Amino acid sequence: DNNDRAVATAGSVDLPDAQITQVSAPTVCSSFPTVTITVANTGSQPLPAGTVVRIYAGAPNQGGTALRDLPLTAALPAGATTNLPQTLNPFPLCSPVRIFAEVDPGNAVEECNDGNNQFGRAVSTNCCGGGGG
Repeated sequence: DNNDRAVATAGSVDLPDAQITQVSAPTVCSSFPTVTITVANTGSQPLPAGTVVRIYAGAPNQGGTALRDLPLTAALPAGATTNLPQTLNPFPLCSPVRIFAEVDPGNAVEECNDGNNQFGRAVSTNCCGGGGG
């Protein structure tokens, strides 16, 4: 009978886990499109207030341009999601642009898995100034 033995287990981590679960942007827009980034915390601890969400025009690992940093204004509880709408001004005009988002780009927050917050989903948008669509 070995019911009284203690054994250390690996892989049990009590941390937040930030993820971008959605990036939405208009496919036809004015010169200042509004995008919405959805951030989820799938970990077991709150994601701290101040955690940065960065929006890019183009893929960050392929020379994409950082457009905006959005710090979370409040802690995101374990299991919760939040939407971050943002009007982008300035915005690259008159050419197709893929919008990316990355949460915790500097890896400032200790998480369960940093590998799932490197790149968000991309949406292609084409904005020409002055007009709407």
